Amino acid sequence: MIEASSITKPGASEIASWSALQEQRVPTDPESRAFFNDIHTKIAPKREDVATWFDCWTWTIMSASAANHEAKRGVL
Repeated sequence: MIEASSITKPGASEIASWSALQEQRVPTDPESRAFFNDIHTKIAPKREDVATWFDCWTWTIMSASAANHEAKRGVL
């Protein structure tokens, strides 16, 4: 998908490098940290391993998916 829509046409190694960088990004300024902490508190308050944006959004997606699954089963 990225290769089809990109103007610069990055190669596989460039895509892998960019992905690795994104997986390690953390909120750096106070406003971003507060936003991140709010999401972390809501989706996985007991998880101490949620530290990066990648972790946070992964848990957000997993939480939404689980809630959707439970709603379809009539649990919620």
